[in-house]
Amino acid sequence: MQGFTNFSQEVPHHFVPQPNIPYRIVSIKEQNKAFTVVSGHHQKLCIGDYIGDPTQRFTFALQGNKYALIVQSTNSALYVPHHNQQNGAEITADSKQHKSNWFDIVRVSNGEFANKGYHIITLSGKSLDLEQGSTVNGNKIHQWDHHNGWNQVWLIVPADQPINQGQGQGQWGNQSGQNSHGHHGNHSSHG
Repeated sequence: MQGFTNFSQEVPHHFVPQPNIPYRIVSIKEQNKAFTVVSGHHQKLCIGDYIGDPTQRFTFALQGNKYALIVQSTNSALYVPHHNQQNGAEITADSKQHKSNWFDIVRVSNGEFANKGYHIITLSGKSLDLEQGSTVNGNKIHQWDHHNGWNQVWLIVPADQPINQGQGQGQWGNQSGQNSHGHHGNHSSHG
């Protein structure tokens, strides 16, 4: 697991973003790999080397206890097109309001990464999942049944903060700028 940091700090129990602060969302496995929205017509969500690009910086809007993840480059929110509930459904960004714009962000409660990162849960109750557990640039992030693997665990860190300083810690408010499927945790989702 190249790039993996087995840090000991816990993330806050409840994710609360600071107002007007952009964040990056990174893989627990390789913390230099971040959510990246591919520019173009479909604006698909994938993983990529974090370089601080606006396609990798997110702010959050809060509605009830759910969050919209808004990509800085286009001011568009992530969502599951057509409210698809199937495993492997892609995640894209769109400027329109959708029921599936709203995600639960829940601290991991058990397993190897208990209290060390977050699950990001879609409208259908599935986790954002790094397809096939691959951190190769451009690999898609989709939804998949929750299985508590590393490829469903994410750190949410202020975009300009070095990952080794705080590792997802801090007080986080309303508007701010995996593992495999299976028993061994080393295989990834199929889709």
